[in-house]
Amino acid sequence: MLCRPVTEDTGLHFASEVDGVMHACGHDMHAAALLGAVRLLKENRNAWSGTYVALFQPAEENAAGDSVKITVFGRGAHGSMPHLSVDPVVLAAAIVLRLQTIVSRETEPGEFAVVTDGASNAGSKSNTIPDRAELLLNVHTYDTAVRKRVIASIERIVRGECAAAGTPKEPTFEYFDQFPLTDNSEAVNDTITEALTEFSGTEAVQEATPATASDRGLSYEIFRCSSGIRSRS
Repeated sequence: MLCRPVTEDTGLHFASEVDGVMHACGHDMHAAALLGAVRLLKENRNAWSGTYVALFQPAEENAAGDSVKITVFGRGAHGSMPHLSVDPVVLAAAIVLRLQTIVSRETEPGEFAVVTDGASNAGSKSNTIPDRAELLLNVHTYDTAVRKRVIASIERIVRGECAAAGTPKEPTFEYFDQFPLTDNSEAVNDTITEALTEFSGTEAVQEATPATASDRGLSYEIFRCSSGIRSRS
């Protein structure tokens, strides 16, 4: 349910038995913790009132996040005649390099933004220049205004590089997995923090700095926190 596309090579007795995927981010602990909470609540049903809804959420990761699929179009040609092409591979490479300046040159010091190119795909043969290339970007910010600027910068850079390359067709942008900024409910925060402090002690409950992952659970009034399992050693 919460696996990463990573092959586990730890040698641990509880290592993943499925090739190509593993619980690499502690999500197995998260799922087990929630399932344990449901079991305890069920066993002590007479001690509380109301309705409890348990959401087993996959990939519950808290800054605002966007995934963007960008397709740029060129003109294909044989690899021996590159002068007849508009090479989308070269174009995509130029775009990836230029995108790095969004954070380093357009984002103010003290603001936060991440623009990651997680995948660049084009062509399938060594002797053929393809007619298109795809980029898969991941964007994270802590501020809605910064987020808007970053998205606008991505589109500006991509369109500008396409114009410079003389592409025969405008690029396309497909946004998906868009998550809003995490904003913890103060009321829920106070209630949960008090309970955790009473149970675990003040040293075990600490205020964390903002994290750079994202969460799709912001449709609910939430209190997002991170928990850990103490090492046996």
